[in-house]
Amino acid sequence: MVRVNRPWLLFTGLSRALPSVFATAAFGLISSGIWRVTLYVGRLRDAVFTLLSIRTPVRLPGQSDAWA
Repeated sequence: MVRVNRPWLLFTGLSRALPSVFATAAFGLISSGIWRVTLYVGRLRDAVFTLLSIRTPVRLPGQSDAWA
């Protein structure tokens, strides 16, 4: 099944986008403005955003039958 789906083609197709992903992540970690947002939204809303950001990539492939 893995050989038929050829997951290595996905990695090579996205290899041009990886530098921008790493740059965005580095900006998010370094920028003080993004860290200050968490002070104003509160702990409950911050926890909800965290859970949604974890749940969404896990749930979307299951809904689109990508694993079938």
